[in-house]
Amino acid sequence: MRRFKIAVAILALAGVAAIYVTAGPTSVSRQDGATASAATTCDGKHCPQNTHCCYSCSGSPICVKNGVPCPECAPR
Repeated sequence: MRRFKIAVAILALAGVAAIYVTAGPTSVSRQDGATASAATTCDGKHCPQNTHCCYSCSGSPICVKNGVPCPECAPR
């Protein structure tokens, strides 16, 4: 009987873990990548706090952490 209860408890925990892994946390705030990169110039780009706007090697504006230099691109 004790082994049966332990087996049921293990299966119940596995079921809860499977539900959590599949659903994942939904309260985490994430910024959509398309929204973050929608601006075409640094003037229209709104970077998060402690970041600044730079242009990537492809010419798109990107947000870079303060203290990190903007990318240096080789001429094409």
